[in-house]
Amino acid sequence: MKKLAALFTGIAVLVCGIVMTGCDNDSKNTIQEAFAPKNTWIEETVTVSGNNIYCYLYYNDSGSSISISNTHINSGKLDAGLTIIVRGTSGNSVFNSLTNNNIVVKTIKTGENVETEGGVRSFSADLWTALGIVRSFHTKTISTPECVRDTSYTVVTGEENEWKTFLANLLTTAVINKLLA
Repeated sequence: MKKLAALFTGIAVLVCGIVMTGCDNDSKNTIQEAFAPKNTWIEETVTVSGNNIYCYLYYNDSGSSISISNTHINSGKLDAGLTIIVRGTSGNSVFNSLTNNNIVVKTIKTGENVETEGGVRSFSADLWTALGIVRSFHTKTISTPECVRDTSYTVVTGEENEWKTFLANLLTTAVINKLLA
C-alpha cells in the first residue's frame, strides 16, 4: 500500500512539474487574461480621504496607441501601458472642483517606475495580473465609460488654475497608492 501511495505521489509531482514548466506563452497569457483582462475597461472605486472616487482602468498591451472618442484625452489615443482615468463625484468634499465633467488622466507606460508608499515599482504585465487577482478585476469589466465616449468631459491639466492641478496630482498619487498597495 505504501508503494502504491508513493507511486501516485510521484506521478502527481511529475504531472505538476510538466504542467508548470510546459506552459507556453499562450497558456500563460490565457491565465493572465482570466484574472486581469487586457484591452478592456475596468471600473474600480477607490476610497481616498473617506471619499469614493471612480477610477476607470485600461491596460493596453498591444504595443501601440488605440483610438478613443474623447479627443480631450491624450488627443484621442490611449498609449500602451496602464491608463487610469479618475472622475470625482459631486459628493466628494475634497475633490469637488474636479466634478462638472472634469477628469484626471494618468498613463503609466510598461517598464515605467512608479513611486508608491510601498516604494518604487516597475509597472509590468505581471504587476497588472497581480493587481487583477487581488482586486478581482475580472468581475469589474465594463463597456467604454461615458467620460471616454463623451467629449464634454475635459482633462484637468496644468493650464487651468494651480489648485485644480494640485488636486489632480494629489488624487492621482492617492489612487495609484491605493491600487498598488
